[in-house]
Amino acid sequence: MDELRAFFNNPCPSRSQVIKLRGPMTGGLRITKEDDINLLNRKEEHRRTVVMSGTDYAREVKERETEMYLKNETQREKWQSVAEGLESLEHLSSWGASVQHLNELTEEAMTQVYSKYSFQKKEDNNNLVINEYKQQILDRISGYPVVIIEGPTGCGKTTQVPQWILDDCYQKRKPCKIIVTQPRRIAAISIAKRVAQERGWDVGGLVGYQVGLENKTSTDTRIHYVTTGILLQKLVAAKNMNEYTHIILDEVHERGQEMDFLLLVVKRLLYTVSPGVKVVLMSATFNRKAFADYFLIPTPRGLQMSSGVKIVKKEPMFTVKTFYLNHLNKFGSILELSRPKREEPGIAPAMYHLVIKLVNAFEHIDKQEDTYEDRSEADLPSILIFLPGINEIEDLYKCLTDIELRKKIVDTECASYKWWVLPLHSTITADEQVRVFQRAPPGHRKIILSTNIAESSITVPDIKYVIDFCLVKMLVADEFTNFTSLELQWASKTNCEQRAGRAGRVRDGRVYRLVTDKFYEGLPQDCPPEIVRCPLERLVLLAKMLDMGPPSDILALAMDPPDISNIHRTILVLKEMGALKKTFDDQWNSSDGEITYLGRIMAKLPLDVRVSKLIVLGYIFGCLEESVIMAAAMSVKSIFNSPFRERLNAYNSKLTWADGSTSDCIAFLNVYKVWNHLRQQNYFKQQGNNEVEWARRFYVQVRALRELDDLVRELRVRLSREGIEPLKGNSPWDKHELSLVLKVLLAGAFYPQYFVQVSQDEVRERDAIRTLGGLDPRNTVYLKNFPENQPGDVYASAIKKIVRQQIGDEPRVTFDKNSRKVYLTFTDKKNSRTASNSGDPTIPGQVLLSVYKAIKARQLKMDIRVPLLPLEKANALNNMLQVSAMDLNIDRMVPRLPEVDDTHFPLKISHINCVSKFWAQYDDESTAIDLQQIQQALNHAPLIANTSDVVVGRMYAAPYTEPDGTALYRARVLSLLPRDMVELLYIDYGSYGCVNKCNLYKLPSGVCQASPPLAMQCSLAEVAPSPLLEPHGQWTRTAWDFFCQFIKKGRLIGKVYSVTHGVVSIELLADGGKININQELLKHGYAISCEESYDSKLNHDLRQTASELHMTQKRAYNKEQAELALYQMRELDPPSAKDCITDVCLKGPYSPLETTVHNLMYGSRERQVNIEWNSVNSVLLDTNPQEVYERLVVAAAVGQSPSSSSLTLRHTTLMPNIPGLPAIIALLFCPVAELRRDVGGSRYVSALCGLGSSADATPYFPEHDLLVSIDADLAVEDIGLINHVRHLMDYMMYCPEGQDTPTADDEFRPQVPGVIRKDIMNLLLKRRKHREPQTVANAWEWRSVPEDELLEITVPDMVERAEVFPLHTPQELHPLSMDQLLVLKRDNDQLKLIVGRTSISSSTELSCKLCGTAPMPTHAMRIHLYSNAHKEKEEDLRIFQS
Repeated sequence: MDELRAFFNNPCPSRSQVIKLRGPMTGGLRITKEDDINLLNRKEEHRRTVVMSGTDYAREVKERETEMYLKNETQREKWQSVAEGLESLEHLSSWGASVQHLNELTEEAMTQVYSKYSFQKKEDNNNLVINEYKQQILDRISGYPVVIIEGPTGCGKTTQVPQWILDDCYQKRKPCKIIVTQPRRIAAISIAKRVAQERGWDVGGLVGYQVGLENKTSTDTRIHYVTTGILLQKLVAAKNMNEYTHIILDEVHERGQEMDFLLLVVKRLLYTVSPGVKVVLMSATFNRKAFADYFLIPTPRGLQMSSGVKIVKKEPMFTVKTFYLNHLNKFGSILELSRPKREEPGIAPAMYHLVIKLVNAFEHIDKQEDTYEDRSEADLPSILIFLPGINEIEDLYKCLTDIELRKKIVDTECASYKWWVLPLHSTITADEQVRVFQRAPPGHRKIILSTNIAESSITVPDIKYVIDFCLVKMLVADEFTNFTSLELQWASKTNCEQRAGRAGRVRDGRVYRLVTDKFYEGLPQDCPPEIVRCPLERLVLLAKMLDMGPPSDILALAMDPPDISNIHRTILVLKEMGALKKTFDDQWNSSDGEITYLGRIMAKLPLDVRVSKLIVLGYIFGCLEESVIMAAAMSVKSIFNSPFRERLNAYNSKLTWADGSTSDCIAFLNVYKVWNHLRQQNYFKQQGNNEVEWARRFYVQVRALRELDDLVRELRVRLSREGIEPLKGNSPWDKHELSLVLKVLLAGAFYPQYFVQVSQDEVRERDAIRTLGGLDPRNTVYLKNFPENQPGDVYASAIKKIVRQQIGDEPRVTFDKNSRKVYLTFTDKKNSRTASNSGDPTIPGQVLLSVYKAIKARQLKMDIRVPLLPLEKANALNNMLQVSAMDLNIDRMVPRLPEVDDTHFPLKISHINCVSKFWAQYDDESTAIDLQQIQQALNHAPLIANTSDVVVGRMYAAPYTEPDGTALYRARVLSLLPRDMVELLYIDYGSYGCVNKCNLYKLPSGVCQASPPLAMQCSLAEVAPSPLLEPHGQWTRTAWDFFCQFIKKGRLIGKVYSVTHGVVSIELLADGGKININQELLKHGYAISCEESYDSKLNHDLRQTASELHMTQKRAYNKEQAELALYQMRELDPPSAKDCITDVCLKGPYSPLETTVHNLMYGSRERQVNIEWNSVNSVLLDTNPQEVYERLVVAAAVGQSPSSSSLTLRHTTLMPNIPGLPAIIALLFCPVAELRRDVGGSRYVSALCGLGSSADATPYFPEHDLLVSIDADLAVEDIGLINHVRHLMDYMMYCPEGQDTPTADDEFRPQVPGVIRKDIMNLLLKRRKHREPQTVANAWEWRSVPEDELLEITVPDMVERAEVFPLHTPQELHPLSMDQLLVLKRDNDQLKLIVGRTSISSSTELSCKLCGTAPMPTHAMRIHLYSNAHKEKEEDLRIFQS
């Protein structure tokens, strides 16, 4: 590592002046906002960014801009030359090229295009309302620079106005090139096709469209229909509008960010470099005066005004009556309960009950108006109910479909009505959306529960009734963290009018607004536009690309200027992600920054800026294709399907697609790869392989996949234009490394959205086991609320059946006699034959998939409702069950396990599940004799076929086929399968199998019934597969071969570590004890050290002291371990429903391993964190409860609750459980970092990451600073490797002075991904010892380390290119002295002595100074001393062994 240390020059640092403070962790130290102890928290003045707020800045900018416009116009008139008049404008003098555009246009118009096409209309559309206004509109366009047209939907303005302009120019032989914007791609395409059809032109001729990559235009095209973003990109690139004669902006009322910025750009260019271009604004409903005032510009001759035209529609055919809450007095007291308190937006539960009464009233209205006699045959009109979000839709759905509630709220007749309730929101599937448009069956009433998606995007024709809650969820950015939240707000009148317009289309309609008419009058006319409430990252970058001054000066010209604080925070965010340089003119500037190469790419891609960063990092790391797919998938509608009532299956399917990666983004990638591969193989064109059916089966959406494919192709082309293309040749990353590097890239792209799952204390596994009554938390969950007086065992099979129906897995059900808990214990079927082809997903860690599914069922509110018998009958059945249980002979049902004082035993492996799990027999004479006698009894005499019912848990003789033939073996039935099949465990060998019931035989008496199972489950102690060698955390093929090679070497011996729940944990010794296979796997890198479970360590401790036990105690312990290994007790059939008189709804299932994550960002570290319900990480469990670790969760998007009390994470990725990984990731991708050492300066304990600070230590962006714990060894050499990767990332993005793109012909660039791979793998493969987190004083304060203690960087070239990722300057580390180590060794020896002499039941509390633990009881300290973490620390003391 000498060459890496050459990055630094050691100036002989002194010790850091810090004191050690006790705390639970460093990075995640939970301190309250009011905590004024500055040693732990920040100084008060350093806790928030200090920025100006308000929009006063905009007035000053507009005044300057007006002066400039006036001066420019004066000069234009004076010199009669546009080119001379523009000299004062910054960087806008492109008039020469513009005049050339117009000359070319005129020449084309006069000669080729007009004579090439027919200008006769092919279709008659004289019935359009707008036709009456044709001449008026053309006159206004001719006479005014800006014309505003307001016309109702369907009046014809979008299709006709561009045609009239073109026809007018044709007749006058004037130049013409029109561009029309549409907010949605589908609208641009369909309207262009409609116009072409009306005129008899081909699309791509005189009329065409451009949406994304799809460009159906030519040099002949005179009417271009494009999306808003396309025109914006064209104008930003050209910095003038002179390519066009007319610019038409349609649907301007949809005030998205792009539309507002486009209006700003059009206005500025119109009054500067493009005064000859005509601008037309169009929409159905908008404030014409506001737009007219916006385009009002002073000239030397007075105000230059715009002109407005309003299209008035004729009287409608059908009437729509509107009612308010105060008109519904006949519903009585429920009205008062329904009213919002203090006029705050929200829905009271009584409001849902009011809706039930309203819908019931519609039944009576229809009966009177439609005069039908038999409702069951009637064609009933539909109801559309507008709700603010998915949660409210679910609540009302439950109420409307609850028959008992309808009976209670109204009456029995209401409960008998057939209501077809359909949810409609953005996450539902295409199939569910289609049902909304279908007619309801006779006698059924369709009730659609919709968000504002049905306002304009979707039209349902048969609506008679609209119920409007007058609420909307609006995206709002947090003023401190920039996180967005969907805030519940009252809808605007424009929203409500759009909703009311859904009724009265095919018949008279009624609208019910669930507010009073007086309150409705007070609602705002329009919603605030996005530009004033949402993050502005792309707009700021587009403003920088315009190169017309600081972003605030550009955005101040918007119709509604954003708050200056929002602009400043956005600039800080862009500096943080590397889109803007931290300096402007070599000075820190919080309101401006020079745009980087990364920022230019972000501005040119039609994506969120963070997603664009993912693509650039993918290019740098040599994973461009995968990054593009993941980025595109996060930018389209979700490709996953979550049908309203199949969400558990959808979750299970998403886990399968994630393929053990614990990443939503990698799940997207896998879906796309498989779907694309099947398409290329023409799989869907083969008979019987329907694409839609395939998608439905695997819970994905074909339409979304096609959108994704379009965007992927578009991004490839756009990137290729920028010189960003995939590496030629093979990827530098091996296949098994790909998942890991993609996670690293995701972490880099979405910095600082880092969250930590922390497992810090050693008692949590013990507490989990206590919660579960001694059962293993890795395979057990629990239910609550079981009735105290009922005997639980009677209902075990009923509960089992319900759970199996819900999650597809069957648990063993047991009851806690001292509480109301019910335990569900699942079996690990990973190695059984039925599981091998089940398609079940892979879950890393030790917790079973069934536990995840059970917790997910609870999250999805799937009730476990158990029918209950009368108490007397239940008790009688329970007594019968207890008598039956007494017949069980445990000694015959479980194998002979190593006794409590056995330390070694000879073994023979009979069946291998995986490298660390296998079945073994005793390699002794008695076992061999038993095996021989059993096989002889089963296969040398005819057996009696089993004709009675097969009982789960009972033993039979069953066939098993091997290469040399089929024979009968003893087997236990594990479960009953469909088609008379049963799943078996062959108890003398450990193999699994499935056979038909007819192939089962009764066991003959004698040794077959008397002998216990001869195979026992074994596992290798304290080892686990290396997570870096196999992405799913499984053993690699080479590890299997290595293991199989060693177990053939001589006699095998098992050195017993523990026996828990029938599993013998051992060190496997080969060649008569000479080779330790556990150690060999570790030494060759196939395995990593792994903590044993708490149960295992507890049993190990017992075995260490077994020699002190007397014979009675030994017998008791041996009996207990046999009982824990017992497979299953007998159960009764579920009680008959007709015998039950009531029921109980159990709460749960719960797991004591359920964990939460906390935010590392300073500004939001106190907020509760939730993971979105449909994420693969929505069930987050402590997968390795025996380990002490910090695990990083990265979120691509973070939402915030309206109250700012909680955060919701979307598109999450759970990083691998590698010691020190959170710190390594943060140091790789943060803008600036300062490392913190412990009090002795012997190791790094944390890293402060962020934008850094000014010279006086005032943080630039304190809310986004992170303090990350370093919980494993991290050396100066590691910082060197991290700096090398940071340098290489900057190297790939470095643009020499005067260039906007990196040098293309650099020979070293293609090699960079391979060098990065080498550095990253060296960082992650290094074996690091766990270290206890420590808190140091002033850790949150920048510049708290004296500069003379920092290691200087001595490679000038690296410093010069460090624009986005400057190099870290660490402090030197000082190893512990021999004297300090000797003191620790003495303390450790003394601790072991005390623990050995102290009784387990003693209440004395002890601390481990070597590990820095808090005081703990003696029994807990005994377990701690067996932990890997402690053993690793003891390795530091081996120097004294000699």
